[in-house]
Amino acid sequence: MSADRSYDPLHAQLHSLQARQTDYLAGFVGKGNGTVIRLAGILTLLEWATGPSGMTPPSTVSNTALSGAFRLWHDYFLPHARACLRPGQRSGHEQKLRRVLQYLREHRITHVGRSDVREKALGRTLPANEVKPILTELVRRGWLRQVPRAVNGPGRPSDNWEVNPRLLPSPPAGNTDNSENHASPG
Repeated sequence: MSADRSYDPLHAQLHSLQARQTDYLAGFVGKGNGTVIRLAGILTLLEWATGPSGMTPPSTVSNTALSGAFRLWHDYFLPHARACLRPGQRSGHEQKLRRVLQYLREHRITHVGRSDVREKALGRTLPANEVKPILTELVRRGWLRQVPRAVNGPGRPSDNWEVNPRLLPSPPAGNTDNSENHASPG
């Protein structure tokens, strides 16, 4: 099945829309041309299938099917893609939070300090003064709990946080130390 030149204006509209996309929709819009052509083929075949019996299958896509496919993609699928894909776009701050949580989980860390978060979890990608808001947000969400400062001699006491045990993976299979899992008698 092939399309005639009537597709050119629709192609120009899709190309213009694609050129303006730099965000989460770029991949979806980039597949718009192929999707519209496939939809047009389906609509043409549906039109043929519901027509009088004995007609030969079409060898070209009808203009009606082509414009209908474009409207279906533009007015139905594109708004749905916007609604579905937008929540998946995370802010830079949210990505940093997830990076810290992933680091804590993968390394089974139960207590963490500000410098560990900055240097190890975030790879020194943030200045020191921007780490505290990340830790504060993780406390607010319940993933960390600040441990009271212990003064051990001169200097500023260090900040430490306890990691919520729910974040940490279960002990590896075959762990024989199940003392925490046994209920006490009585």
